[in-house]
Amino acid sequence: MSTTLRAHSVKHSQSREIAKYLISAIVVAIGIAAFFFLKALAKPPETQKSTALVQQVATYEIQPYAGLLDMMVSGVVVPHREIKIAAEVAGRIDKRFPACEAGNFVSKGETLLQIDQEEYELEIKTLEADVSQSEKRIEENLQQIIGEVRNIELAKNDFELQKKESVRNTRLTNVLSQTELDQSQRALNSTETLLTTRQNNLATLKAGTTRLQAALDFSERQLEKAKLNLRRTTVTAPDDGVIVRTIVHEGDYVAKGMQIITFEDTKQAEVLCNLTPTDLKWIRDNSPADAELVENNARSVYRIPKTLVTMFDPSDPSVTWSGVLERFDGIGRDDVTKTIPCRISIRQPIAQTPNGPQALVRGMYVKCRMEVQTSSSDANQRLFSFPAVALHPSNHVWTVKDKKLNRVDVSVVDRTETIVDGKPEKIVIVTAPDDSLHPGDAVVVSPLSQPSPGSTVILESELKSDSFDPVLKLE
Repeated sequence: MSTTLRAHSVKHSQSREIAKYLISAIVVAIGIAAFFFLKALAKPPETQKSTALVQQVATYEIQPYAGLLDMMVSGVVVPHREIKIAAEVAGRIDKRFPACEAGNFVSKGETLLQIDQEEYELEIKTLEADVSQSEKRIEENLQQIIGEVRNIELAKNDFELQKKESVRNTRLTNVLSQTELDQSQRALNSTETLLTTRQNNLATLKAGTTRLQAALDFSERQLEKAKLNLRRTTVTAPDDGVIVRTIVHEGDYVAKGMQIITFEDTKQAEVLCNLTPTDLKWIRDNSPADAELVENNARSVYRIPKTLVTMFDPSDPSVTWSGVLERFDGIGRDDVTKTIPCRISIRQPIAQTPNGPQALVRGMYVKCRMEVQTSSSDANQRLFSFPAVALHPSNHVWTVKDKKLNRVDVSVVDRTETIVDGKPEKIVIVTAPDDSLHPGDAVVVSPLSQPSPGSTVILESELKSDSFDPVLKLE
């Protein structure tokens, strides 16, 4: 009985598995049939024309530019000449005058400090006495020379007389004894010796004169130096200018060479500015020829053409100063900005204004405008002008050729304004590499929505040819 039930149970399980497979197959078949049925019912999509809008643009005809370029750079006023006044003699500060205060303007030669003079006055008196003694020694030596000259003349006369007597005695050898002849010869020798001694004394006195004169000259030089040191105890302003800093006070002791005052010459001023390599190239290419630079190529590398510069304070542009871009500030480029430091010299740092004179002072921030004359005949300098609205933030413009957009990267050289239809309009002056721009090219001056190279556009002139001129021209 148990065997029969077991067999029946196995048979029943197999039947259920087969039923499951059959049901699954039926469901899949029904799904496939439904898919093909629905596909047969679907209609093919109708082909429609694109409804995307083609952008309408306004253009401007690019113009070649020739004329003045206003190169604008920033600068800082620096001293033309800062003098560190040092004590030329040692001593105690006896007096400090009211003018010797930081910020005061002083004139050339105005007294600032007085160093104690007592020691230097005593030294002068000592040296004056020394000079007087040297002069008296020379006078005494001169009198001795005069006396010795007279003695020599007498000695010469004695020698001549004795010589004549010796000659006579020689002729009387038969009359005079040998002893008398010897005595005559000795007398002759004595007078000759005396003459020689007098001559030697005269030579010694003359040599002493040279030594005494040298001693006098030395004493006089020492006296002059002492007087100079006395004058140096009075510290005066070296030129017209302003006291920047005073380091010492009354009662301080200063050593020779110690810095005591910082002084700034205000007759001239300088502005330190930084030029880019492009700025420097424009200046060099458009400056008048300098004969000295042409003749000496090595020197031209380290010089910059003199260029007129107009400076103004950004807070008050109506007040201007005139200067000349003269030289590099040192050599090489700035490590951080990679620009070239240059110096502008201002001969007249004081400008007359309706509110009174105004001066350039150290640390003052100014704007510097340099004017460079360009020529359209120079093929190496292709400049173009167009409205500033056509220039995009990344310094590129969009041009239209055959109704297609084309992106062109440019370098801005200058920005200026002109009058169009009685209204001021800003324009930019640019250069473009590799002849990517040409006079007459159409540059887009209207806003663009997501432009891309090769995009198709429509010129507004094609839509409104009767009422709109797409090519704006600046007079």
